[in-house]
Amino acid sequence: MGIVMLIGFIFGTICVVGGGFAIRRGDTDAGKLSIIGGLIIAGAPVIVKALFTAFGLDGSTVDVGAFE
Repeated sequence: MGIVMLIGFIFGTICVVGGGFAIRRGDTDAGKLSIIGGLIIAGAPVIVKALFTAFGLDGSTVDVGAFE
């Protein structure tokens, strides 16, 4: 699971950087979508952990470390 999260973080970071370059070229719509998608991909483990905490499933087997 850690390898999948690492690959997702790297791919999300690449999407955010690519979106920045797209905005710089003048393609703002594609750039904004790429940045938003990259943030969601890179932050997916934290988003899932927050949802688990919100619904009271803290004792689950999915853990991304300290989250405060």
